[in-house]
Formats: sequence, C-alpha cells, structure tokens
Amino acid sequence: MLNYFGISFIQLKLMKSPEQRKNYIMKCMNKTIENIMNSWREKIDVQEKHYLQSSKEYENLKRKNKEELQDRFPWLNLKTKYIQ
Repeated sequence: MLNYFGISFIQLKLMKSPEQRKNYIMKCMNKTIENIMNSWREKIDVQEKHYLQSSKEYENLKRKNKEELQDRFPWLNLKTKYIQ
C-alpha cells in the first residue's frame, strides 16, 4: 500500500513526530490521487473528442446521403407543406 502511493518506509521511520508522518503521508497520497485523476481526465477528454468527431462525421454522412437521394430522383420529390 505504501509503494502504491509513493510513500517511502525509510523516510517515514526517520520522521520523529506523528504529525510529520501524517503530513508526509497525506502529501504523498494527494499527489498520487491528483496524478490518477489527471490521467483519468485526459482519457475522458480523448474519448469525448473521439465521440464528437464521430458524431460530426455521422451527421455529415447522413446529410450527404440525404442530398444524394434527393439528387437521384428529382421527379420523386413532391413539394408539400409537410416536407421541410
């Protein structure tokens, strides 16, 4: 558990007061947790960018396909008040 948070057992033993140990442990744990959170945020940002790019590509493809279908059969397009 100590290694996971980057806490040195030797440094902990050298500290004289429990307050110093507590502060050292808290500092190491905070640093490790911040690194994990930043890594997680970066992964989420990459996934979000990928999702946005994919959704834009999908919308563009959908629009393009609709336009192509309309261009192929212009005689099939009826002008009514329901078509937008």
